[in-house]
Amino acid sequence: IINETPEFIKSLSSDVSLGNRPPDRRLIIGLAPFVPKASTPFQRRLMQDERTLKNKIKSVTDALRDTPKLDIETESPRMAVIQGAFSVGNRSLGMHLDFISRTRGALAGSWDEALREIGSKPVDNVLRSRGGDHLPWDFIRRPGSGE
Repeated sequence: IINETPEFIKSLSSDVSLGNRPPDRRLIIGLAPFVPKASTPFQRRLMQDERTLKNKIKSVTDALRDTPKLDIETESPRMAVIQGAFSVGNRSLGMHLDFISRTRGALAGSWDEALREIGSKPVDNVLRSRGGDHLPWDFIRRPGSGE
């Protein structure tokens, strides 16, 4: 699918006749990595690692580099992996969050420091399929869910 994305975006540009519009009219495309979220149908899906995400974003942006009047906004793969670790975190994440809160630095730097000091378990959790694992939030019941 990633290889088809640039052609799809070019077709969108064509659909809105972007080439015929005034110079200040541009098409803005947002590219964001998949991040699994708790209590969604995708909560057990694995997330790709930062390097893979960077390569995929680069592949798409390189293929669209010469497309006129097109702006591409991307989410940081690094921040997406951190977000993923937060979204499917278990008890081991608590130690990392405590460490980060005590350092009071920028999130990305504090996160890296926490991984060095405590270990990479929160990242490992998001970079693997959770298949039939018991999920830390399974005990939570939403109102009206019938459970």
